Amino acid sequence: MLRRVLFIMVLLALSLGSALSGEIAGGWSFKFGEREVVCIQDAANVFPAKLFGNNTSNATYQGSINVFLVRTKDQTILIDAGNDQARGSLHEKLQLLKVSPESISDVLITHIHPDHVGGLLWNGRPLFPKANIHIAKQEYEAWEKDAGRSALAKYLKPYEKNLKLFDYGQAGPLGLVPEKRGGHTPGHTIYRMALPGNIEAIFVGDIVHAASLQFPRPKICARYDAVPAEAIASRIQTLQMKGILFGAHIPFPGAAKGGLVKKAGPDWSFILQKYQQ
Repeated sequence: MLRRVLFIMVLLALSLGSALSGEIAGGWSFKFGEREVVCIQDAANVFPAKLFGNNTSNATYQGSINVFLVRTKDQTILIDAGNDQARGSLHEKLQLLKVSPESISDVLITHIHPDHVGGLLWNGRPLFPKANIHIAKQEYEAWEKDAGRSALAKYLKPYEKNLKLFDYGQAGPLGLVPEKRGGHTPGHTIYRMALPGNIEAIFVGDIVHAASLQFPRPKICARYDAVPAEAIASRIQTLQMKGILFGAHIPFPGAAKGGLVKKAGPDWSFILQKYQQ
């Protein structure tokens, strides 16, 4: 009888475990004790090979445009906001997740590009009226001087009163710690978050675009990288980090294992391995 009870308890535990993490309406859920990370695919995406180096191939690399929702029982925040409503689906995905935009207290921006700040507006008005918008001071100041990105002001100016410019290393909402990883943009930022079990979630923004290409060959840059040499150094530094890498363009559900290194002669080479809970 005792064995039977124990067997039923194990089955229940397994069934509950499978229900806690995995695909859900609106995204993909990763549970870490009292914290949950939900990868929201704002849009499907592929990268043509010609975006990388001198590649003239017609091949494509699988990508994604991901936004990450991080929540506890008391607080809900976002890492980046995806595209504007003409290209993205953040507003609809939040509805599927039953997350009210008014309940989001903070949006942490990795860098100021259209597929990271466009979703801040809905029908021309702030989608997250109660949220503070956190951007690295260095990234914001560089953006203000960059005529090529000036059109993105329409997404940021409506939040001017709620804008929080920070210095690297200052812990923000839910204890996320920002670190500079420049090169893609001058102040490109990653965010680190400690998790139960001595593991770490690292939100890496655009450290990689085509993950299947740039993990094994991190010295290859997309044309989007403003300063390639710095972007390469930032990529290598970040991919060495032991933790769960949540990437804005890593194929959905956007998570890979960090720190998996395979040296190829004098060059760095990393193993792209999907993170599965």
